[in-house]
Amino acid sequence: EDGTYEGGGRLYDKTRGEPLSELDAYFYRGLAYRETKRYGDAIPDLEKYATNVASPYSKAVTLTSVGISYRRNGQPDKAVGAYERAMKADPNYPGSYNSLAYLHALDQKRTDFSAALNLVDRALKLRPNDPNYLDTKGWILFRARRYDEATALLETAVAAQPENMDFRDHLDQARKASTKAAQLGRH
Repeated sequence: EDGTYEGGGRLYDKTRGEPLSELDAYFYRGLAYRETKRYGDAIPDLEKYATNVASPYSKAVTLTSVGISYRRNGQPDKAVGAYERAMKADPNYPGSYNSLAYLHALDQKRTDFSAALNLVDRALKLRPNDPNYLDTKGWILFRARRYDEATALLETAVAAQPENMDFRDHLDQARKASTKAAQLGRH
């Protein structure tokens, strides 16, 4: 409608509940809903697209988007399932590994981050130096209390995308924790 996700969501609202004529329209409507925080509307459209698209890469991208929708909707178990399905659909798509690793990093009960590090390292092997993946690895290292390593990676991510406020927030927290650890002699 106006080139924004909000405009796209309003346009797609006119067709909500009706079958769409083009398979790709399910993906774009689902993405518009996801980006406007309408996860309950996004998931069925994205699932329909993922079920019917032939390309393993497109299926993996879409299932990763389903996982992100579930995560943002407070359904981490369903997010894990979507990410695992994405990895199975296309083992060479790095986004699903990174997204699952980030989900692990967000789990406040988690104390062992070895699986998360393995996942993000796999993503980085497939797409080295991706700032999103560097941020994820930095945040995992922060959660594992490896503050100096976290700070170095987060500085690289911020340098690549200085406008990304999530990256900047992660870097700020890592720097503060590193300083505090140094002051307490725990470096």
